Parts: sequence; structure tokens; C-alpha cells
Amino acid sequence: VELKSRKAKRKNKLNRMISFGNFLKLSAAVAVVAAVCSNAEPEWRTRYPRKRNGKLANQAVCDTILESWWSNRKAQRDTTAQVSAADAICALFDGDMEACVGRENPTRSAYSGVLSISEEELMGTSCIGVGAHSDRCISNPCFNLNTGECGLGDTYGLCKWWTREEKRQTDDPRVQVGCQRNPCHMGGYGRISDKKCYDLSVRDRNGGYLAECTRCTKQRDRRFRRLGVGCQMTVAQTEGKCAPVSDTADLSNTFVDVSKGQNNNCMCENVTAFCADALGSRSGSFVPYSTVFP
Repeated sequence: VELKSRKAKRKNKLNRMISFGNFLKLSAAVAVVAAVCSNAEPEWRTRYPRKRNGKLANQAVCDTILESWWSNRKAQRDTTAQVSAADAICALFDGDMEACVGRENPTRSAYSGVLSISEEELMGTSCIGVGAHSDRCISNPCFNLNTGECGLGDTYGLCKWWTREEKRQTDDPRVQVGCQRNPCHMGGYGRISDKKCYDLSVRDRNGGYLAECTRCTKQRDRRFRRLGVGCQMTVAQTEGKCAPVSDTADLSNTFVDVSKGQNNNCMCENVTAFCADALGSRSGSFVPYSTVFP
């Protein structure tokens, strides 16, 4: 009986030692996993390709932008290129991005009386910063742009057309049906970090991307030195569409593009640079709204 008792004690001790050893192994494994997790790259870094030396590289879209519409974007830095009354108003806010992008912003009241314009025009004119290492403020080309040309390529990276289907997929307040500012565009605010640029991305409710933002920088490619390309969408071209306008809108200065057929929804209001440019270069295509929809 005594022998059996000693054997049982040794067996219990051995089992305890095995259990403690397993515990130590498990603890070590957990520690390794925790260390790996703690050293995991942040999500924004995983979106960039790697060079041969392991350092981050610009995404391929940066090259596409540089080779396609970036030269047109740089041309917008010309402070003499005012083609609409709205541009003249927005020029008041050159160097003051808070007043530039903030319609109805109280900071605009400081500019009251500088031009012969009403308070409504001063506070209500929609403007946007050009960026590209410029502090120029221009009329917002996305505002009421409904000609089918509200795409990244057509507006040199400033505007994106949001569809009803896209709006249904997200709760992001920046997504409104029609022509809106490129969500990645931070023109006039100076240099921003890769993370801040990435955080401007528009996600759907499942975590996917409706618009992903990436930064094109000289630190990863010297060709971008002094260009100010900065934060851009990960695609260089998007499609612009046309949508019906509200019956209650003031359409006295609105023109319909009849080259796309009678009774179509493609039109724009002659208060912004892009609309003024379209009316000037394709004047035969546009007629007053009242002549098409009396």
C-alpha cells in the first residue's frame, strides 16, 4: 500500500510538472504572438509597394498622374488666369485656406467691402485651394458641375462624381450624389503625413474603399521634387455623369449641353471656371436652360 502511495505521488508530481511546462510553452507562444502583433505595420504602410532595398515606393498612380493631367493642374497656379466672377471673389482668399474653403465662414467677413459684391456673394461663393505648392484660391470647379465632365482627369484631380449607389454604401458625410471635391485633395494646407492622407480615404460599411488616398512624394521618388502632387486618389481617372436638377433651383444662369441630346440632364451654371471654359470653347453646344425646359 505504501509503495502504491509513493508511486501515485510521483505520478501526480510528474503530471504537475508536465502541466507547468505546457503552461510555460503556451505563455512563450502568447508572448511571441503579442510581440509580432505589436510590431505589425500600420495599415497605411501596407498600401505602398516596396523598393528592392525594402523602403516604401510611391504607388503606380503617381506616375500616371504625372504623365497625364498634372501639367494642367500646375497651370492653375497662374494668378492671372481668372475666367469667371467667382474666381475674382475666391482670389480674395489667396493664402487664407480657412476663408477659401469655408462657405459662410465668419472669417470671410474680414474681406467685406474689398470688391463691389454683395454679402451673399462674398459668403456664399464656393472656392477651393489649388495646391501644387500654391496658396491660390479659385472658384470650386465641382460646384454645380453637371456636364458629364466631373471626373479626376477632366478636373485635374479636383473633383469626383458620386453615384446614388455609392452613397447607399457609406455613412461618410462627404459622399453626396453629384459632383463633389476629391476627398483626398488637401490643396493649400501644406505638407501632410502619409497616415493623414490615408485617413482621408472613403470607406464603405464593410471596410472596403470607395475612394482610397495615397501620397505621391519626393521622399520616395525624386521626380516629384517641388511639384506638390501630394495626396491623391489611387486612380487617376474617374467617370463624370449628369443628374437631374431640383425644380426649386435658380436656373437663370444655367445652360444645357444639347450636343448630348435634347432633354438631357447635362448642364452647368456659368459661375465657375470649368463651366465658363466649357461655354467658351463649346458655345454652340450650350443653350439656356429655359429654352430646353420651358
